[in-house]
Amino acid sequence: MGTLNGIRVIDLSRFQACPLCGMVLADMGAEVIRLEPPEGAPDRTWGQLGPDGETLLFKVAARNKKSITLDLKSPEGKDIFQKLVGQSDVVLHNFTPGAPIAKEINYPRLKEINESIIVAAVSGYGQNGPDAENPCFDGTAQARAGSMPLNGFPGDPPLKPGLPYIDVTSGLCAAIGVILALYHREKTGKGQSIDVSLFDTALFANQSVGNLMLYQLFGEIRQQIGNRGFHSFNGCFKAKDKWVMVATATNHNGPCRGGIVMIDPSKGANAKEAVTNLTPEVDIYAHRLGGGPFGNGRRNGDRHRSPRVAGPRPAAFRTGICSNC
Repeated sequence: MGTLNGIRVIDLSRFQACPLCGMVLADMGAEVIRLEPPEGAPDRTWGQLGPDGETLLFKVAARNKKSITLDLKSPEGKDIFQKLVGQSDVVLHNFTPGAPIAKEINYPRLKEINESIIVAAVSGYGQNGPDAENPCFDGTAQARAGSMPLNGFPGDPPLKPGLPYIDVTSGLCAAIGVILALYHREKTGKGQSIDVSLFDTALFANQSVGNLMLYQLFGEIRQQIGNRGFHSFNGCFKAKDKWVMVATATNHNGPCRGGIVMIDPSKGANAKEAVTNLTPEVDIYAHRLGGGPFGNGRRNGDRHRSPRVAGPRPAAFRTGICSNC
């Protein structure tokens, strides 16, 4: 039985960011009911497909969810939807305020049906403001927020990471918002509206390393640094048999056995003992460090072999934070 057992979520979202919010809520025990048009939602067949014709992304983001088809354009479909809202706790969607369905699913409208309903909207630029009705995807948000020029090595053109980290982070922010709203409702009996913007998430991620303050205080614009750290030694090095990542955050990382970008070989605290087959350059750094965060680089296809990935906890709940730091 999950923490959110007994909570019913109506999920109107598509593609990635908002569906990941529903995925997390479902993983925590909520009953998440995904509503799709009679012909099926487009994200079922969008992207790389599995052997059964459904996209691999859908198989991840739709896990633990129920699915029904409902024609929200028909009077009967609208009536069923309103009854579902009256019997539910949360509604998720990723429509802009200018979408044809927007007036039927916004918070003021659904609050008339269920005063305690919580509505979480994940869109490109939020539900208000000059860009609210503009479409936006993960890469667009990264570009406008200014993070793409930071990626890659010096001299590279603006680079979008291969992973949609803005979509993922926005989905997690929406899930946090829903949980906070459920807590608020527990105390007050009132629902809330949650507005998550991909652009806002991207801007926050860009400023998490102090880019804006760096410019305001010192007039300095951050440059591309490849695999190095902005304030400490980091590097990904080619060893004799594989790649190795070394990341030091402070002067003393002795007992640390992992980190967000690490896969720990699970040997002792000493980097020299734990990292094998090093090139001379990395060998020197291992001597200098004595101990610290390190990890053997893995291909995506090898990642499932890591004891960390094969462990008992769902991967969605692994923060990668080292308890020894």
